[in-house]
Amino acid sequence: MSQLSTKFQARISAAQAGGQQVNTLSKALTDMNAKIADASAQAASSSTAVAALQPDNGDKTIAAANTKVLTAARAQIKTALKDLQDARKDVTTIVKGLGATASSTATTMPVTQ
Repeated sequence: MSQLSTKFQARISAAQAGGQQVNTLSKALTDMNAKIADASAQAASSSTAVAALQPDNGDKTIAAANTKVLTAARAQIKTALKDLQDARKDVTTIVKGLGATASSTATTMPVTQ
C-alpha cells in the first residue's frame, strides 16, 4: 500500500496542477497513510509480544501471563485490521475522486476518416 500511496500522491499533485479541487483527496490520502502506519505498528507490537512468550510447562502463572499477552496481541491485530479496512475505504474515495477529476478534464477528440 505504500507504493500505492506514492502513485496516488503523484496523481493528486497532477490534478491539483491542472486546477482541480483536491482537498478531499489529499485528506483521504493523509488518513490512508496514517491508518497504514498505525496498522503496521500494531502488527509489529503484537508480533514482538507473542515472540517473547515462554512455554508454561503446566505452570498456571505462566499460562495466565501468556493468555494475557495473547489477548492483548489479538486486540492489536483487530485494531490493525480495522485500520486497514479504513485505509481501503480511503483508497476507494481517492480512486473515485481521481476518476471524477479525470473525466471532468477529458477532452473530446474528433473522429476523422
